[in-house]
Amino acid sequence: MRSWLILITAAIASWYFTDVTSNSPVQTLVAPLLFTAIIIIAVCKIVAAFFTKDGRKNTTADGGSVHFGGNESHDSGGDVGGGD
Repeated sequence: MRSWLILITAAIASWYFTDVTSNSPVQTLVAPLLFTAIIIIAVCKIVAAFFTKDGRKNTTADGGSVHFGGNESHDSGGDVGGGD
């Protein structure tokens, strides 16, 4: 929650100091670039909130991830050698 507060405060501050017609390079270049970077970071955080650690869409109600096979090992108990 603290990171969202920092992002919102920084976005408001950089938007406030943005003035593309000013003679100051901070107001014409740095503030708009900072605002754009903050917006990109916020969008990435929102997108990341909808996905789990392994990249699959979070579809369970309890926030867990859904696994459809993969690296799980199962012992079939049968003969795999083919033999005679």
